[in-house]
Amino acid sequence: MSYEDIWNKAQKEASATKQRKPQRHEESRLQESCVTWFRLQYPKLALLLFAVPNGGKRTHRTIVRAGRVITYSPEAKQMKKEGVTAGVADLILLTPSNGYASLCIEMKTTEKGSEQRESQKVWQQAAEGAGNKYVVCRTLEEFMAVVKEYLTTEKPPTSK
Repeated sequence: MSYEDIWNKAQKEASATKQRKPQRHEESRLQESCVTWFRLQYPKLALLLFAVPNGGKRTHRTIVRAGRVITYSPEAKQMKKEGVTAGVADLILLTPSNGYASLCIEMKTTEKGSEQRESQKVWQQAAEGAGNKYVVCRTLEEFMAVVKEYLTTEKPPTSK
């Protein structure tokens, strides 16, 4: 059996057992490419573009309490106490530009079904309401265009 056969079989099994197909690996590679490009293109701003560690796998513990089986993640529980918030954008460029306080970037793939979750839409509204620009990027080229526009275009003055 070839690697491709094994991969295809694993993908079929995963999609048969899960309602929502995880996009993390493809999104992760896309995000990595975007961050690499940004840091090469804008070295003076490199430290101001950062990832928010909301996603990822966490270890789980299973306990039996009062006859019920309970599964939970100690890391996720602690991270929530520390301020991890559902829906936060994948990348944040913490520099003001064009009248915005920062640029919040949600990475999604071009695959069908790669859409924002409800918690991401709620966070987007909150971020935009606080004066931040929020975008969804699906390709490296889209990311590059958004960043260039954000950092170079001046917002026209508003007339009274």
